Amino acid sequence: MSRIPLRSGEAHLTYCQNVHAVESADAILDALGRWGARAAREVFGAGPAAAGLRLGAEAAAIFSTRDGRARLGEALSRANLYALTVNAFPYGAFQEGRVKEQVFAPPWTDEARLAYTSQVVTLLADLMPDGIAEGTVSTSPGTFRPWGDDREVRERIAENLARAAERAWQSLDRTGRSVRVCLEPEPFGTLQTQADALAFFEGPLRVHAARWLSRRRGYPQGRAEGMIQEHLGVCLDTCHALVAHEDPSAALSAFRRADVAVGKIQISNALHLPGGGADRRGLSALREYGEDRFFHQVVAQGSDGAAIWHVDLEALLSGWPDVPLPDAWKRSRDWRVHFHVPLFADALEGVPTLQEPLATFLAWLGAQKGPHPHLEVETYTWSLLPRGNRPPPDEQETFEGICAELRWAMKRMQETGDGRQESGAR
Repeated sequence: MSRIPLRSGEAHLTYCQNVHAVESADAILDALGRWGARAAREVFGAGPAAAGLRLGAEAAAIFSTRDGRARLGEALSRANLYALTVNAFPYGAFQEGRVKEQVFAPPWTDEARLAYTSQVVTLLADLMPDGIAEGTVSTSPGTFRPWGDDREVRERIAENLARAAERAWQSLDRTGRSVRVCLEPEPFGTLQTQADALAFFEGPLRVHAARWLSRRRGYPQGRAEGMIQEHLGVCLDTCHALVAHEDPSAALSAFRRADVAVGKIQISNALHLPGGGADRRGLSALREYGEDRFFHQVVAQGSDGAAIWHVDLEALLSGWPDVPLPDAWKRSRDWRVHFHVPLFADALEGVPTLQEPLATFLAWLGAQKGPHPHLEVETYTWSLLPRGNRPPPDEQETFEGICAELRWAMKRMQETGDGRQESGAR
């Protein structure tokens, strides 16, 4: 089973299939058999394992038909996998062409985002096996901040999320299976930090969204509040939190104190340049990670200790060293870059990573009392990593890396405080 034994219970562990360049329904089904099933066997052994599905809007529409749903269910069964969690953040193609800010499109102010997410919620409720307490769907943190970030935008986002919660409640009533839609904070999203997410839940969601459900849909106030509480939550991405200079364990504790559910944790590593703008050698190595497919947001500590933010590494270093960095960035330190790198790498091609705080968090998490959030390794950038004179990794090499990441994460979570593994832990 991919329920891994921990000091205080067990947890579901999987990897996100957004690492595979598959968008069509047929390609997704093929990847489940070729890679998902093999990873489950090699890492977890016998028994069914969780699938970390990634379904874009096109595939979600196909799988939501009666025939499509049956095909996906049969493919999961043949691969000895079970439906548990879906990454529904990217709406369109993810491993093709330029993504950048389009990963936030359509925003949660748009009916298309609601329709797509609702479709995924219904599909997951239909596919989940008996015995799974809750399924999770991770989603965009609202919109891309430069597209608009005022009260009206946030309230519109909250209203559409309320409608998604209503769909999840209806699916629960129909199937007996509960699904939680989990907002994933990311730099330059509406919710760009875990602290933003906490404030959003305590304000627009618990107040405005619940009131909207009650007034517009006619539910009793208590039931409306219950829908928000039971069917909305947070997806904590460790890369995003660490890049924003947040402590994931402190964030998770704060959510728990506020009774905000963290349904899913995406386990991901990031790049780190401690010397910041003064480290010319480090900047030269870091520049190799600037590329034109994904945003790689940068957050640093300014000379006054306050955080400074840049939307994309490629743009920040585009003219350097011929064009000097802006003064604030020249004087900054502790650069953290949103570029998902292998969990097991403490440094990569001349650039350190945030592996140490990530490992500390996983060891802490493994000691917490359950139930645990769904755990999903999410390194989707294997084909974009600088590799000197070596060619990009092929599918087999990427697969071996995925398995190594799953083992690394499992080992960190099963370690005791002194770094030893528990008796009986694999």
